[in-house]
Amino acid sequence: MTRRKVSTTSQPEEVEAEGDATAKSPTIAGPRYSDPRHAHKPKTASQEECVYVLTLKLSDEIAGAMNEMREQWFPRHLNRTPAHLTLFHALPHSQLEMIESNLGVAAAYMKPFQIVTGSPFRMRRGVGIGIRTGVQEAKVLHDGLRAEWIDFLSDQDSGGWRPHWTAMNKENDAERVQEAFETLEESLKRNEVRGMALGIDLWRYNRGDWEWVKNYKFGFAKPTTARNFASGSDGTPTWTRTGLEDASGAAGWVVGSAIILVGGFGTRLRPLTLTYPKPLVEFANKPMIQHQIEALAAAGVKNIVLAVNYRPEIMAEALKSYEAMYNVKIDFSVETEPLGTAGPLKLAEAILGKDESPFFVLNADVTCEYPFKKLAEFHKQHGDEGTIVVTKVEEPSKYGVVVHKPGHASKIDRFVEKPVEFVGNRINAGIYILNPSVLRRIDLRPTSIEQETFPAIVNDGQLHSFDLEGFWMDVGQPKDFISGTCLYLSSLTRQGSKLLTPASEPFVHGGNVLIDPSAKIGKGCRIGPNVTIGPNVVIGDGVRLQRCVILKNSKVKDHAWVKSSIVGWNSSVGKWARLENVTVLGDDVSVGDEIYVNGGSVLPHKSIKQNVDTPSIIM
Repeated sequence: MTRRKVSTTSQPEEVEAEGDATAKSPTIAGPRYSDPRHAHKPKTASQEECVYVLTLKLSDEIAGAMNEMREQWFPRHLNRTPAHLTLFHALPHSQLEMIESNLGVAAAYMKPFQIVTGSPFRMRRGVGIGIRTGVQEAKVLHDGLRAEWIDFLSDQDSGGWRPHWTAMNKENDAERVQEAFETLEESLKRNEVRGMALGIDLWRYNRGDWEWVKNYKFGFAKPTTARNFASGSDGTPTWTRTGLEDASGAAGWVVGSAIILVGGFGTRLRPLTLTYPKPLVEFANKPMIQHQIEALAAAGVKNIVLAVNYRPEIMAEALKSYEAMYNVKIDFSVETEPLGTAGPLKLAEAILGKDESPFFVLNADVTCEYPFKKLAEFHKQHGDEGTIVVTKVEEPSKYGVVVHKPGHASKIDRFVEKPVEFVGNRINAGIYILNPSVLRRIDLRPTSIEQETFPAIVNDGQLHSFDLEGFWMDVGQPKDFISGTCLYLSSLTRQGSKLLTPASEPFVHGGNVLIDPSAKIGKGCRIGPNVTIGPNVVIGDGVRLQRCVILKNSKVKDHAWVKSSIVGWNSSVGKWARLENVTVLGDDVSVGDEIYVNGGSVLPHKSIKQNVDTPSIIM
């Protein structure tokens, strides 16, 4: 085995290890690992002869730049190693055979990945520098190895892990620590450092010096010997020749946090929002917010922030059940004044920016086939600061249009608001994935992410678009709520969903019908296409329903006609009554027999006894 001792000024020259990376190493004689702190002791049966340190092997451009920062700020008399990203601090010599075997397989099935510097952070007597890009890949590697070695790891190595460089440590001068932090923060804000993680370096710790032992290069697995490093039965990551995977074989780059921009009063969806907050209004028999939480949880998100500025306590009870149902943590970020679409991100910075992982952002009004996993993979591949989901529209002149850089399929060049001439047909779909560095661009004040933050990211060449497949709709007002319901039901039909009522039922006409099992349907009805009927609804005999939403506990009496309308909770539609043209009944509304309502918006607890011939608000 070839070894090199680390100098204090440069990274050791890479030397080929003897034989295959998984070969057993000969015993290394040397000084005992004497009197370490308890947290640094491996959990082995006896005192270790020596311990090993494991670091990521980085490309020269980033290794050199980070070492220059360390040499500038680390106390010179204590700086005995170059800058490094440590995976494990004290691996026991007694387990070296197992360690080397695991490292050989893990490295072989990892692929080289990009590393980009993140923000500096204060330590007790120093300054660390996080990583912005590469966190997920590094964590998959680290967590897989930790799962294999957990029985003998020290407390330090078995606990939480945050990949970072230590630019300064053990500095007693508080003013110099602050100077280092401010200088590094300004420098990295102007010029982030990029490079590649190429493999793993194993070092032997020798009285403060590190002796290089072996390098395990990423991506040299032979297809004929391909195998998983971990069984995956408990969800631990695995390595494959084609990249990172989780135990189910799906893409293993998981985004852990998301923020849903809920907003305030929901005035566009009145009269429904006079009874319930907009996120709790049932869309296809399930609260809108539940659709989004369900999709985020399915993509691996564990922390969800709801940005609200109006009565979060009303939603608290329902959301408590969602936490248990989807195994997520839900927090409210409550605005004392409306902060627009960017300010809420800054307000929730403690959660969204707690590490260097990206996070999802979505508007509470948006429904689609949420592509969170594909979006995360796309964002990882381009490695820049942000990605917005875009959807194609037939009349782009009504919207703000996304224009790409010439010759680039995804990088955004500019935004054009309601273009007179055709410049493109892609518009912002209200779903994003952003790196935490975006939070530094936002002030805690009312501000627009679309008009202020995104143009700034575009100017730096750091914003991409991701094309949405399938349907999309902003369902924040009744007309679009109905249209979005139709699109959603059509999507279920394409997927062959068993949630839909079978077309073989005699009352189903045209398909796309979703009926809660507790609802009762009378004789001779014609229901469909595009109808949802909620829990405990009673539909009388001979009723005709088309392109409409009937919310829970409502009644539609014999021979009534409801088309392109929403019947609110606990409401009643009389015999032979007719509702159409985006009529919306609020909670507990009664429409008399043989009454015609054309585009009426009826506030809760009202009784309609006369025809409403023209669209109007009934107060």
